[in-house]
Amino acid sequence: MVARKERVGHPMTITEVKRHLDGREERFECELLVKRGDLALVRFAFHQDEPHADGPFRLPAGEVVTLAAFWADRPYLVYRLIDGDGQLIGHRFDVCTDVRIDDEIHYTDLVLDVWMPPDGSVHVLDEDEVAEAEATGVMSPQQRTVVEQAKRYLLRHADDVAGELDALAAQAGVAEHAD
Repeated sequence: MVARKERVGHPMTITEVKRHLDGREERFECELLVKRGDLALVRFAFHQDEPHADGPFRLPAGEVVTLAAFWADRPYLVYRLIDGDGQLIGHRFDVCTDVRIDDEIHYTDLVLDVWMPPDGSVHVLDEDEVAEAEATGVMSPQQRTVVEQAKRYLLRHADDVAGELDALAAQAGVAEHAD
């Protein structure tokens, strides 16, 4: 369920700017929930007409709400995905570099994603795309090292990072849990 404290006035917004290794950028207008120094928590809602598969995980048709935590000093970010009924879909961790939090949130996506469904299991996705990016020279050796280090960390600590997101959400007045 998603529960939130009522906020007075209009929500503040911030733009999430995701840079891909090929230079493309995606921009998402998000609700800013928490911003402290090198950390930000945002909410982004989207609607999809059809279900969508992302590896072994299925995103349902309809509204999906994400809470995302960004840290300027970490090689990953985390999204908590919730369906329109308030049920937890899972957490997705994106390995990234160059995180900058100012009037916008900027980062470079390093392709590898880690998924954690509500059962707490951890799944690594897109390793074939990482290998291709490295082989074609789109990913530098330094970036590949970041990918491997972040992957090892998230395989051991994904649940802890999800817990940090929960704590930030509680501070923002957004309490979330799977029933």
